Amino acid sequence: MWFSARASGTGWDGIILLQSLFVPEKSKGTCGHSEYRTFCARPDSPLDPGKKFDKSSMRDTLVFCFKNRPEIIQDSVNDPFIILQDLFRIIASEWTVVLTYLERELVTIEYCLEKEDPTLEELETYLKDLFVHRRRVTRYCLFILEARDPCASQGQRSWPRGARDGPALEVSTGLVADFDQLENLLARLSERITKNINLLTALVSIGEGKLGRAKTQNIAMLTKVGVCFIPFSTIATVLGTEGPFAPGQPKSWVFWLASVLGILLIVALSYLY
Repeated sequence: MWFSARASGTGWDGIILLQSLFVPEKSKGTCGHSEYRTFCARPDSPLDPGKKFDKSSMRDTLVFCFKNRPEIIQDSVNDPFIILQDLFRIIASEWTVVLTYLERELVTIEYCLEKEDPTLEELETYLKDLFVHRRRVTRYCLFILEARDPCASQGQRSWPRGARDGPALEVSTGLVADFDQLENLLARLSERITKNINLLTALVSIGEGKLGRAKTQNIAMLTKVGVCFIPFSTIATVLGTEGPFAPGQPKSWVFWLASVLGILLIVALSYLY
């Protein structure tokens, strides 16, 4: 935005540049037009009954506001900040949409944690998404503060200015309140993200503990099975020599009796200790 008083001393000239939104590649789909959403859900313009806001783009919405609110043009003759009130409201509206989408993502994650029994991989995916959201929220807060500062200062110091306690003060107060509302909403979302991250971190730790315990139990079971074969191999080595205890000899039953007793002793000791 740029404004400069005319050399004749009557009025001013200004330039407002609206940067187009990010346009994805054709292979990744298309992006719809940005729509202006007022804080109050009213289908018609309160200052122009019967006519709806043009929502095809931010530029068309801003032009619509200029055409249907001539009193703003009159009030802004001595103070160009007044004419920007609808532009800042459109900016606040866009941030409302962004934060609403972010809140929807949090609700989805919380619903899955409440109604389902997510796997460890799903918990790690949710945790990664929340880390991304937390990083973005920090950046969003800076952007909102950057948009609120011109409202609090009633524009830049180099702009033409009217009376400090005139209409510009009322406009400034209302716009600052709008951005304060966005900042408070963002603070609540940030706190909510932090709580969910703590919860997911605990659930991931519990899941990893359960998985480690299951693996330990499996290893212990395999160890017990392997230990059960020790008596057979040991006694077979001792009694496997030629003699009365060898297989097929009259006292071969001693081998089986000693092996079974050894297994029972090992199993009993494993349960006792």
